[in-house]
Amino acid sequence: IIYINGTAVALTESATPDGARVTDVGSVLTIGNYVTDTLTFDGGIKNMRMYSRVLGAAEISVNFGLGFNGAPSSSTGLAGYWKLNEGTGTTATDSSVAANDGTISGATWLDGAMNDVIVSSASTSYAVYFDSGGSIFYIDMPKGLSNPNYLIGTQKYETTGIYLSPWFDGDNQSFQKLVKAVTSFAKRITANETIVIKYRVDKVNTDRDAGFTTLDTLNTSGDNGEVVNEIASGAGLGFNSFQFRLDLARGGTTTNTPDMLALTLAYRLVTQGNWSWSLNLVLDDSHNTTPAEKIANLESAIESAVDVPFIYRFLPDETHFVQFLSPREIQKTGKEFDGSINIQLLESWLP
Repeated sequence: IIYINGTAVALTESATPDGARVTDVGSVLTIGNYVTDTLTFDGGIKNMRMYSRVLGAAEISVNFGLGFNGAPSSSTGLAGYWKLNEGTGTTATDSSVAANDGTISGATWLDGAMNDVIVSSASTSYAVYFDSGGSIFYIDMPKGLSNPNYLIGTQKYETTGIYLSPWFDGDNQSFQKLVKAVTSFAKRITANETIVIKYRVDKVNTDRDAGFTTLDTLNTSGDNGEVVNEIASGAGLGFNSFQFRLDLARGGTTTNTPDMLALTLAYRLVTQGNWSWSLNLVLDDSHNTTPAEKIANLESAIESAVDVPFIYRFLPDETHFVQFLSPREIQKTGKEFDGSINIQLLESWLP
């Protein structure tokens, strides 16, 4: 049984055929012609599949609807699968596990047809288009997606395009971040295939083109691979949210496009400024405690690792919560515990 475009072809078969039935094991299989090269097929052939088992009509229909991307939905018993989309050369590649490649002879290559998606009255080619803000935008639909390399030189693309990243805020819009550098990793960069890296911060501008600062332009072969760009000459830039924009350009409508593989933002979270104090604690009998008791209280505060209320003498109305750090210097007078200790206090950060 032969199916064309998912439908069985009506064949007339004689009830009393002449001669004897032969099994053509090892014989040549010819597609689009008679074996003696006298009856050439006048038409187009692609996605030719041969099975070693009988397929039902429903399975044939599913195969026809899903198999044009080069991956038939049913591969059981698939004895041969010739896409016939090479576009050049004399080899018809068998995409099944049997790997029975054929020889192409006298074929004429044509652009593959596609089903209508949306046909634009303003364009002769097939495209998806949509209305945004009163402007019509078109997305080109290439015809031969199963072999993209064959489209180079025949399929046209826009010479320029842009990419806008989502706004990045490190999962917290209110916390300040500091960006120090941006690392890019790109390929196919030349003097004609270029990428301009831009950025903006904090959603001051939200329309597509406003508020961007140009960080770098990748436009030489030396820009292929990893490129590190410092922000503000290494001083960094504070931000709550961050957005990238890439302006991509190609040399012509049929040339390769530059390829941005990765873009990394190096940043850290910035907390509010904390106070710190350096104190010299006199170990004597003042404030109703002995030198030994003062040392014991200090050790307890350090080991507890909890916040301790602290009032600075010149700001008696402000209470700061601090952590005691280990003493830096201890001086003894030689009389029991008398002496002095230099300690550090660090204010705890409150969100």
